[in-house]
Amino acid sequence: MDLEDFFEVTSTKEMGDAQSTEKQPVEDREEEIKEEKLNDTQNHERIERIGDKFEPEIFELGQDIEDILLLDVIYEPVSSKAQCIFYHEPSKSIYKWTDTTGHQPYLLTHLTEEGIKKIDKIVKSSEYVKTETVKRFDLLGEKEINITKLYGTNPLAIGGRPNSFRELIDPTFESDIRYHFSYVTDNKLTPGTYYKVVRGNLEPSGGDIDKEVEKELTEAFQGEKKEQLQMLDEYMPLLFQKIPDVLRCAFDIEIGSPKGIMPNPNKPVEEIISISLVDSEGRKICWVLNRPEVDQEVDFDDIIVKRYDNEISLLEDFFDIIDVYPIAISFNGDNFDMPYIFNRAIRLGIDRADIPIKMKRNDVAFSSSVHLDLYRFFRQAAIRIYAFGGKYDNTSLNELSVALLNENKLEHPDVWINEMDLATLVKYNVIDAELTLKLTQFDDNVVLNLMFILMRICKMPLFDFSRIAVSGWLQLWLIYEHRKRNYLVPRKDDILLAKGESATSSAIIEGKKFQGAIVLDPKPGVWWNVRVLDFASLYPSIIKNRNLSYETIRCNHEECKTNIVPEVNHWACTKRLGIFSIVLGFIRDTRVNWFKPRSSDNNLNEKERRINQVIQSSLKVLINAGYGVFGSTTFDFYCPPVAESTTAYARDAIRKTQDYSENTLGVPVLYGDTDSVFLYQITDEQTERLIAWGIEHIGVELGTDYIFRYVIFSDRKKNYVGVTTNNKTIVKGLMGKKKNTPKIIRDNFSRTLEILKTVYSNDELEHAKERIIELLQAMIYKLESGNFTVDDASIRLTISKRVKEYGTWTQTMQVIAQIYDNIIKEKEKKGEKEEISDSERIGIGDQVKFVKIAKPVRVNVQKKFGFAFPPGVKEVTVKPVELMTDDDIIDGKPLIDSAEATFSQFLSSIGVSWERIMGIQSLDDDWY
Repeated sequence: MDLEDFFEVTSTKEMGDAQSTEKQPVEDREEEIKEEKLNDTQNHERIERIGDKFEPEIFELGQDIEDILLLDVIYEPVSSKAQCIFYHEPSKSIYKWTDTTGHQPYLLTHLTEEGIKKIDKIVKSSEYVKTETVKRFDLLGEKEINITKLYGTNPLAIGGRPNSFRELIDPTFESDIRYHFSYVTDNKLTPGTYYKVVRGNLEPSGGDIDKEVEKELTEAFQGEKKEQLQMLDEYMPLLFQKIPDVLRCAFDIEIGSPKGIMPNPNKPVEEIISISLVDSEGRKICWVLNRPEVDQEVDFDDIIVKRYDNEISLLEDFFDIIDVYPIAISFNGDNFDMPYIFNRAIRLGIDRADIPIKMKRNDVAFSSSVHLDLYRFFRQAAIRIYAFGGKYDNTSLNELSVALLNENKLEHPDVWINEMDLATLVKYNVIDAELTLKLTQFDDNVVLNLMFILMRICKMPLFDFSRIAVSGWLQLWLIYEHRKRNYLVPRKDDILLAKGESATSSAIIEGKKFQGAIVLDPKPGVWWNVRVLDFASLYPSIIKNRNLSYETIRCNHEECKTNIVPEVNHWACTKRLGIFSIVLGFIRDTRVNWFKPRSSDNNLNEKERRINQVIQSSLKVLINAGYGVFGSTTFDFYCPPVAESTTAYARDAIRKTQDYSENTLGVPVLYGDTDSVFLYQITDEQTERLIAWGIEHIGVELGTDYIFRYVIFSDRKKNYVGVTTNNKTIVKGLMGKKKNTPKIIRDNFSRTLEILKTVYSNDELEHAKERIIELLQAMIYKLESGNFTVDDASIRLTISKRVKEYGTWTQTMQVIAQIYDNIIKEKEKKGEKEEISDSERIGIGDQVKFVKIAKPVRVNVQKKFGFAFPPGVKEVTVKPVELMTDDDIIDGKPLIDSAEATFSQFLSSIGVSWERIMGIQSLDDDWY
């Protein structure tokens, strides 16, 4: 829906038309009136049909029931038990079930039961329950061991306090696993799947696979090892379960803060002037506070507007409705909306027991509804890159809406929120909630479906799933797989002690602990008819086929030490399959061999293809995140030899492929990058030979990624532009596409790409070169003459680390200092306390937009800014766009330098020197 369809917008043209309606045929106007009345009637009928609020079905706690989908698992402190939150599909309501198995928090230790009984602080504690001796298989020691299990009455008895049991024993195992995760893994629960309650007990429900599909699966995975087939038997029924369109709502709040002042959720002194809610049944509700300065009638056909003279009543009515929804969605609700609502309600004197919000250390939950914060989900790099193909760069509601929905927030450049008339405020507030909801609805609920598929694999409840990084999903999945097999979950220190922390190869990438992927040197110039072959899931294939896992690398068997990893002093086990090799291999194989092919299989109907597409996209997220986690120090299964061996095998694969292609097939390799090779004028027959060779000698299948009509390489690695045979431009590494390049340069780079798309021959390339030269010379003239705008010169940067971690006076810090300095000055003018509130502080993921100025100015850096370097007056050469004045002069020279850095490498590859763009003939022009 366009904004014009949603609002009553009267343009100048429409006003003119309204004043001369006699020119409009009467029958046309009558049809318009009929249509307007029909729309009004339909909106009223819809609201009347669904009601002005959702009325859930109320269940007795733990009553027998069917058709319930597991959404979340929590620790319920009143009963001191785990509690499961379900979605009851027939009634669209929340159903809660409290544990009946007697599960309790615990830790494991090598200390015997007798040894524990000597520790008075444990056995005399009121939180001590019991000990027992259990058996676990120790993968690092490759033997079954006896280990003591120590139980406590609650999770904090085990860990999380200075006097918790784990602080009194060293070492302990599995004591840092959060209790509700421990409950999920011990009870083999799968969030996102169906259950039923029979005689008070929880049982899985559904999950049967169609017999024909089961037969096809058996054929597709014939010859796989039994461990892989066991994974198929367990997980495929889960992946094939239906995913319901769960009833959900999105909400958003607006604060009546004075113009220029950002509200602080920790000190909520300003009123909440409106709250909007939009749900998946079509309700749109806005609770709005009456204020004399903006009083007016507000009437919308499709929005239920509830007006209040009292802010407390507004909040209480909102609380009455929001917490009955199975899922309540916010955008950055953890950081702003939820804490502001909670703290404001407390400030107004509302009893804590009447506020359905639970404040946690790093996030915020509702009492019943599962709170889904989309900001934290979409900001994950793995989701942005692998699930959505980099369609968005920054995680603002507006940018996501433009990129994924092709819709915008309501712009209000000249009006502060508390200055809006009530009608505009309602529209603005409702649109924000509507866009938030739509981010879970577009493309047949693809976002929610993606979440449920990944929850099913990684055993992650929805609340945590949206807030934890992909490495955390994989970590929980590995814990689940360990406990399922009765393996002891190892400590990170024990892995490093057994396998070694230091790498055996020299790191060639700054900041890496081991040598990374190989990138072959490109052959500069223009090349026609280039096929790019990439290895299908190279790293996951290596991990599976080479049996790489923390327990199999550098194993204890003498006979395995001959199974050497290329280039490095490691070996992999040949006697036992590694657990990571099994789980990542399963994901790789099911995606490559089943779901990905079926996502484009025209023999299937559109719905079936769509389901397979969602699943293969979900698996891709795990695959691409999975191969690097063993090289991350934050990963609990951190094992540098696994990460180092993975990249070593990948380098070996690229080198062998280059050798076979050039020396056996006679096909030049123009370039190679990580998991792909660029092959010059390779025939279909040669391609088939290369693919067959790859399967036999490397154990990985090559596939065609792109066929370039032509590709242009500079002499730099990871730096090229190509046009495919279907006329798509592929750009790698060139600065012109990056967000931190000035807008005028980015725009002209885009125009250059459009020119290149018109080229089909060398003759046409010559003509295109002249057009590009003219285009860029016109840009340079603008920059030299000063005929450009602030927006043209603007550079946009995303903050990648905390402000206090910037140790030098970079342009980023210069911009932040000026923004903070301006905030302090504005507050000084108004007689307010001169401080930077939490909501005003710039943090990771925030954007700053600035230009380079011709005449440096000075800024007073104060201690309260929180910078890493000493306070004092400092010189700045850049200025935030929002602080630019008519007196500020933009420096054009850095823009020309930036243009040269952007275009010169690319231009030299097509025989055009930068000097020619600047109007100077060079010997380098048309060298080829």
